[in-house]
Amino acid sequence: MFSKSKVRSSSLFLTELILAILFFSIASAVCVQFFVKSHILSQKSHALNQAVNECSVIAEISRSSSDLDETLTQLQDLFPDSDSLSDEALNGYSLSEADVILYYDQDFTSCPENEHAYELRVHFTEDDLMLTADMDVTAADGDSIYSLQTTNHLPRRVAHED
Repeated sequence: MFSKSKVRSSSLFLTELILAILFFSIASAVCVQFFVKSHILSQKSHALNQAVNECSVIAEISRSSSDLDETLTQLQDLFPDSDSLSDEALNGYSLSEADVILYYDQDFTSCPENEHAYELRVHFTEDDLMLTADMDVTAADGDSIYSLQTTNHLPRRVAHED
C-alpha cells in the first residue's frame, strides 16, 4: 500500500511540474513578443524623430534663403552626397523648379546613394515671391515615414535709387 501512495504523489508532482513549465514557456513567449514589438516601435519612433529633424533643417534653409538658387547652393554645401542638384542653379541661372534627393544611413547621417537606408526627396517650386518645398522621407524599402510641405515668402529685392 505504501508504494501505490508514493506512485500517485510522484505522478501528481510530475504533472504539476509539467504544467508549471508549460505555463512559464507560454508566458515567456508572450513577453518576448512584447519586447520585439517595443523594439520595433522604438526604431520607428527614432526614424520618425530624425525625419522630422531633417525636414526641419531643409525648411529652415529654404526659409533663410532669398531665392531657389541660394537654397540649392546651401544644400550643396551641407549635403555633398545629395543627388539631382541642378548644375544650372549652381552656375547662377534662374530656375523655377528643382528636385533634390538626400541619402541617409541607419543613424541619419548623410551618405552616398549606395549605402542609404533612408532618403529625403525635396521638390522646390519658386513662383513669384513664394518658395514651396515638398519633402518626403522614405525608408529604403519605400515606406513613407514623414511628409512636409512648406511655403515661404521670398523677400523683394528693391533697388534704392538716389
